Amino acid sequence: MGLIDEIRDRAVSGKVPLEDVLRHCMVLAARLKHDPLKTWTHQELNGYQSSADVPDYRVVQATLRYRDVGPFHLRSDLVPSSRVPLNRTASCAVSHYDLVLPN
Repeated sequence: MGLIDEIRDRAVSGKVPLEDVLRHCMVLAARLKHDPLKTWTHQELNGYQSSADVPDYRVVQATLRYRDVGPFHLRSDLVPSSRVPLNRTASCAVSHYDLVLPN
């Protein structure tokens, strides 16, 4: 069985972690000396360095909510988009989050 067949079989089986399939793709890229495939697999495995490089299939529209729980109150509200950092270097502390897809 060739490497391409092995990658295909692993990808469609659903039994092999995607990271393993991507690592096999990196081997294929090296054998073929195909820099675009090498770059793409590296970014998929290790993250994209610039938000401009992130492909559309990695972008998710979401509404951000916060929950403030204190000894005498429970408050939940939307976070205004003006308060959401747009750069990747910004940090925030998140102890729990739920991703709920709209109906």
